[in-house]
Amino acid sequence: MRKASTGTPNWDAMFKPVQIVDDQAHELGIAPGWWGATEEGKPMLGPYPSREAALVGITSHGMGDRPEGIEGFKEPDGPSRAS
Repeated sequence: MRKASTGTPNWDAMFKPVQIVDDQAHELGIAPGWWGATEEGKPMLGPYPSREAALVGITSHGMGDRPEGIEGFKEPDGPSRAS
């Protein structure tokens, strides 16, 4: 996962999906796309290609999973989850 902000994030905080468009992304110095943002609107997790992918990323952010189709995605080692 890439973090958009600097400093120590509160990973126990609730995140919500927000879409960061080109102008906002340029202003924030991050890539455009869907991000998991804090309640204050600070992008923390992402970017993701869709709102749905952001929701998956937000839901699993502490488990090391990323939705497929995201740059840098790697299947976790270990037993298959499709059993």
